[in-house]
Amino acid sequence: MNFTARKSLRLAALLLLLSSMELSAQAVVNESWLEITKSESGFLFEGVAPEARFSVDIPGSRIKTAEDAGRAFADIDGVVFQFMKVPAQRDDPDKALKSHRREEEKFLREAGMTVGDSAKCQGLSMTHEEWEAVAPNGASSVFVTFATSASIVLIAVSAESGGEKVRDEKLVAMCRGIKG
Repeated sequence: MNFTARKSLRLAALLLLLSSMELSAQAVVNESWLEITKSESGFLFEGVAPEARFSVDIPGSRIKTAEDAGRAFADIDGVVFQFMKVPAQRDDPDKALKSHRREEEKFLREAGMTVGDSAKCQGLSMTHEEWEAVAPNGASSVFVTFATSASIVLIAVSAESGGEKVRDEKLVAMCRGIKG
């Protein structure tokens, strides 16, 4: 089995796991670097590790979560969010973000995705990178990265083909609310 097939099976297993996990409105996830709690309008995600402090409130009424190898996944009303942090040098955050984007885009293209620019978070006040990947079946993800004190935080926001409108509404709300 090739690498792409293993990745696809792993993602399918994670989505299956997400579909079976309904969590309470109190403390939702407490992974070592990320906490998710119920907020007034949805769910508050907070990077609590010293090297990855940020917060964002994502609107929604239902959440399912899963974790895998340092990544946190949250299905909020049918839109899947993936949070991941990657160590980075802080001396040139713009250069680090661009380099990370190139690596991610290369991986996505090798997995058979079409990759292009996205401007859905153009109002985000912090330096960031943003791109979109579309799978052959039409499912798409928008990737947003930003630098914290010693990390790059990646948030991938995904929807199945036909679910882009809801995904984009949540994505725009997320980008308006990111605080670093």
